[in-house]
Amino acid sequence: MKNLWNDIAYSKYKSREFDEAIIACQESLKLYPNDSYPLFLKGCINYEQQNYDLGISYLSEALKVNEFHQYFHERGRCKLELNDFEGALNDFYRAINLKENNDLTYLWIAIIKDKQKDFEGAIDNLNIAIDINPKNYFFWQMRGECKEELNNYVDAIKDLNQSIELNPDDDHSFYLRAVCNCELGDFESAIDDLNKSIELEQDDINTSLRGESKFELGDYKGAIEDFNKSIELNPDNYLSFYIRSECKFQIYDYKGAVADIDKAISKTPKGKYLLERKEFFEKVRDL
Repeated sequence: MKNLWNDIAYSKYKSREFDEAIIACQESLKLYPNDSYPLFLKGCINYEQQNYDLGISYLSEALKVNEFHQYFHERGRCKLELNDFEGALNDFYRAINLKENNDLTYLWIAIIKDKQKDFEGAIDNLNIAIDINPKNYFFWQMRGECKEELNNYVDAIKDLNQSIELNPDDDHSFYLRAVCNCELGDFESAIDDLNKSIELEQDDINTSLRGESKFELGDYKGAIEDFNKSIELNPDNYLSFYIRSECKFQIYDYKGAVADIDKAISKTPKGKYLLERKEFFEKVRDL
């Protein structure tokens, strides 16, 4: 006989009506106390509500009844949120043993490897995820970002090209490709990508990087305009103040250069080089 309470619970869960979903799960368990699915759903609901310990508890109860790959997968996600990387990896590997072709499980393993700065390990798992599902743009984007972390900029760009082809509306892929182009000294291409990134979603990071690229090309006034906007978006971004000071120095605004580098120094404890630059700016200003 079909358990309609499970259908109701799932429908309410998908529509994010979590209180109603929990009630439906409880009604289901009254009728079918040995059914693992309501426990699984309660675990998923608590994950969404950021009650990760409780989510683990429900998913562990579900696994006592049935060892399904989805149950291990979701419990792994809860453990990851609690920074229990070892426990999360153990659950993800057990999920893979039950279902080898689950691309998202490999993604979550890659996310843990990335957090552990094991970028090669992350790439290994993303390779498998891409083999299973080459149409997911995020797999390509994340693999490109891992390759960028390993200074493999040319191959990173190839992955980011694929990510952008699959999803041209994601600003982060354009930003990452711009980072790679900057590292390769191709600042014109970087600016093209940053223009697109900013068009999609402007923040202080992509705006500041465009300012840096313009600075490298000698467009100091254009760079200053970008740093003005970056600082407006995030007044605590010391790098924008610092490079804006360098721009102002290049256009002989020595007073403005000193003022900006003072602000940069006030916003970062790593100020030894900035102090040296400030001293140089002041000497030039006072000539």
